[in-house]
Amino acid sequence: MLRPRLALLAVCLLALAGCGAKGTPVKGKLVLPSGVTLLPDDSVTVLFSSETEKGTSAPSMFNASDGTFVCNGPEGKGLVPGKYKIAVTILPYAGMDNDKRKAVLEPYNEAYRLDKTSLTYEVTKDADQSITIDLAQAKVSKP
Repeated sequence: MLRPRLALLAVCLLALAGCGAKGTPVKGKLVLPSGVTLLPDDSVTVLFSSETEKGTSAPSMFNASDGTFVCNGPEGKGLVPGKYKIAVTILPYAGMDNDKRKAVLEPYNEAYRLDKTSLTYEVTKDADQSITIDLAQAKVSKP
């Protein structure tokens, strides 16, 4: 009688261990410097890289029409609490004036690449993780 209970307990513990830490989606808005505009086909990446769990990072889904993004974490379950570096990359669509637009965007791509970015955000257990990333002011804030 004891063996089936121990087996059931072991299965439950394994199932709980596989669930991992509960995360929260981080959503927000990317504010570009004046004079920098996005075109509908530009590629924008807002990447969250954990400073606590090295090697863990997650890109965001970005909406170029309104500058908003949502990061659902590396497994789609949100970002677990902790401090994250934020990298931003904007690649112009390969079309007319591509070289000119690349030149305008390059200083921002260089400043906010993962190994140089000064942008950080502390994800908490709060359900609402809404932020604004302002590239002109090089800051992350809660609205």
